[in-house]
Amino acid sequence: MSHTKDLLDKKNYMIGVPSRERSSMIRERKGLWLHTEPIGSYPVRVCVRESEMKDYEDMVPAFSVPDSFTIANKRQRLMEYAIHSVYEFLFIIDDDVSLYYRDENLSSKYTSKRETFQAEDCFNRILYEAIMLCGEKAPIIGLPLKLGSFGLKWKFPKNIPVIRFVCYHVPTLVKENIKMDGMGTVFMSDRFTHLSLLSKGYYSLSNCGYAVGDQGTGYKGGCSITRTVELQSASAIALRDTFPNHVELKIKNNGLWDAERLDCRISWRKFLKEGESNFIPTEEGKNIIEREGYVCRSTQLSAS
Repeated sequence: MSHTKDLLDKKNYMIGVPSRERSSMIRERKGLWLHTEPIGSYPVRVCVRESEMKDYEDMVPAFSVPDSFTIANKRQRLMEYAIHSVYEFLFIIDDDVSLYYRDENLSSKYTSKRETFQAEDCFNRILYEAIMLCGEKAPIIGLPLKLGSFGLKWKFPKNIPVIRFVCYHVPTLVKENIKMDGMGTVFMSDRFTHLSLLSKGYYSLSNCGYAVGDQGTGYKGGCSITRTVELQSASAIALRDTFPNHVELKIKNNGLWDAERLDCRISWRKFLKEGESNFIPTEEGKNIIEREGYVCRSTQLSAS
């Protein structure tokens, strides 16, 4: 076992996975499950529909919710499970997530090659570093989206999009009474939760030593089953109406869709206080992460 895993095992955290029709990914060790071998070595809980429970329960710790539950409802139920179990940190991770670590020596800047990813102990590092950064000031921690990360200057930027791989400080969401399904829509519950925290005066952090894939692994299932132009657009409108000073609507017609739909343009940095820096210095971030004897991987991102 690695030194990082030893430190990680002392932390009070849970990994929550809202899943739908993706039990095959567990059997084939794809997406998230590529990194959690052996099953049982991480505190994972999978939230699935009642009709799918038998497909999952023999492979991973899972609990069921009514088939009518949306992805937003599942995220909230995972949070409620973490609250009831008195976890301090909750990761909510898509089961088809792709994770990368940054290497300035590569022309692509990032790699997700399994052998090198494991040799660098990256999954344990990502989890541990997120937990160390997460807390009362920054109760939401994530990774930058890979395609959007190449122009980022700082290792620890504040208030940029955090999706697909998110660490929450559970006591802060309890204190602020933030419900992940509080917007009442099918989609954009992750953005709603993020913006709700920022509107309360907190900031988020991303760790640019790593990245998360903009798209999934290409597996069927998940939100692709229920996502429609109408539901997506309704969610975008609701987000704009909830945060009118920070969210604008836009038309989007790229990606995996074959139809135009409404999306959101979010002014994340507008939540920062006047004169507040939009990042924390690398050395400050490293000092936070390394205070228990851990050593960060080196990076060539700006040290300012």
